[in-house]
Amino acid sequence: MALGNLGRYDEAIVKFDEAIRLDPASAEFMLGRAEAYNRSDRPQRALEDYVKVPGLGHLARADTSRYRVGLGVAHFKLKDYKAAIECLDAAVELIPNSATALRYRALVFEAAHELDRASRDYEAVLKLKPGDDLATKRLATLRR
Repeated sequence: MALGNLGRYDEAIVKFDEAIRLDPASAEFMLGRAEAYNRSDRPQRALEDYVKVPGLGHLARADTSRYRVGLGVAHFKLKDYKAAIECLDAAVELIPNSATALRYRALVFEAAHELDRASRDYEAVLKLKPGDDLATKRLATLRR
């Protein structure tokens, strides 16, 4: 996880590969590798790992939210906006005050030309995180 947070995604993937070989039933390891693929702009590979996660075992609530957001982001990057919205809706339902889930859902709504819904989500992000740079900029663009 630390390697991924440092932006060293290929190294993180190698470490997750090793961990998964040692414990192939670990949902946390599969989720971590999926996130590393997603962050390194390999959404198809990420999606392949994300779909395996639910069958591997129980995730804590925060990890379930990470899973749903990550899955939504992978679908978004692959331009499957309907699937992305469904995943991000589930993440927001699980943790309604997740600025991350709301931010990504707003981006997907914007890409899908659902601009009113995008605006509402950007506004919700700004209530949770006043001054959020992305939400502020995107909302200003939508209002023009």
